[in-house]
Amino acid sequence: MYALSKKHGVSLKYALKRDGNEKDIIKELRARGCFVQQLDKVDLLVGHKGIWHVIEVKDGDKKLTAKQVDMILEIRNRAPYRVARTVAEAVEIVFENK
Repeated sequence: MYALSKKHGVSLKYALKRDGNEKDIIKELRARGCFVQQLDKVDLLVGHKGIWHVIEVKDGDKKLTAKQVDMILEIRNRAPYRVARTVAEAVEIVFENK
């Protein structure tokens, strides 16, 4: 996935870094009927049966960046924002209300 950035008035296209486990999480959530969209400020927007989740994917022991913590603080009262480190955690986030 790519994002656009402006530097010195010129648009630059650069590759977004993704955690290694993100593809497996997306594949499993889609197999379970979820809408999954990769984003740039947060990793995933996941919708299932009218409920939306914002999921930050982290691989292993990686820590949240300062920008990610700022995003959590900005949207915490507006949308569920959770961190998933495994496929099982992502599934639990989306399906825990059942």
